[in-house]
Amino acid sequence: MAVLGTVLNSVYRGGIRVTGLPAAAAAAARSSVAGGVAVAHAAGSAPLLHAVGVAYVHGMDVMLWVCTAIALASAVLGLVFLPRSAPAATAGAAGTGAAGMGPAATSAVTAGQQGGPVPAGGAPDGSRDSARAE
Repeated sequence: MAVLGTVLNSVYRGGIRVTGLPAAAAAAARSSVAGGVAVAHAAGSAPLLHAVGVAYVHGMDVMLWVCTAIALASAVLGLVFLPRSAPAATAGAAGTGAAGMGPAATSAVTAGQQGGPVPAGGAPDGSRDSARAE
């Protein structure tokens, strides 16, 4: 953020034209946009107010191009240095079953793979669990 503010302020200061103003008023107008607006209002100078606005808009334009460059550089760095995909889970790791789901899930997955999907609350063959009261 500080870099962007510095860019904006540098472009503003370089772009403001304060010819014909006393040194103190010129310094105040160059110091900031608020200072430039205050000097323009105090002097009753519409051309100075317009010059302050033009210098500010030009500073914003340059600052936004700098933001664009930073965003593009960040995207390129992300594409170059970040991994393309997450590492695959290993089966049977640390006492767990298939893909880290645990031993109970392993038997259900194995049963479902042998005879199709396991119906909710039932066995792979479609029968109900005999231990369950209906």
